[in-house]
Parts: sequence; C-alpha cells; structure tokens
Amino acid sequence: MKRIMKQNQHYDELEKQFPDIVRRNEPLDRHTTLKIGGAADLFCEVHSADTLCPVLKAARSLTIPTVIIGRGSNILVDDEGFRGFIVKYVNDELPR
Repeated sequence: MKRIMKQNQHYDELEKQFPDIVRRNEPLDRHTTLKIGGAADLFCEVHSADTLCPVLKAARSLTIPTVIIGRGSNILVDDEGFRGFIVKYVNDELPR
C-alpha cells in the first residue's frame, strides 16, 4: 500500500513538472501499428531531444520505470497495459 501511494506521488510530481505533455492512463493501442495493448500509467510524446532529456532525467530521479518507444512498430503491449511511464519519441526531422 505504501509503495502504491509513493508511486502515485511520483506520478503527480512528473505531471506537475510537465503538465502540457504528460498524461495518465493513455491507451497504448493508439500508439502501436498493431493497434493493441492496454493503457500506460503515464505517457508523453516528445518531438525533440531538448524535451526528451529533461523528461527522462525527471522520471529517473523519481524512480519511475520508463520505456522509450518510437512510432510504435515492432512492439507488443500487454492488454493489462504498462505500470510506469512510456515516452514516445517522434523526431519528424529524421527520414522514415
């Protein structure tokens, strides 16, 4: 119970630090090419290293489990979702 309360406090803190981009309970089927998977506890989409680095640093300092994804191909997400933080890094300047 204490662990869950502390985890929620960490989630709240990350949301406070990045209110415009961090969302809770984001359905990951919207972000994978196979259109499957449950929700991530926390999610954000970033488009530059200038945003990516501070987000990752904050998540690490709060000890939030974090996974970085790209455009969502070649990944499978469990229907139970992901207990932690998914960061979707989409650099529109790079060639596909």
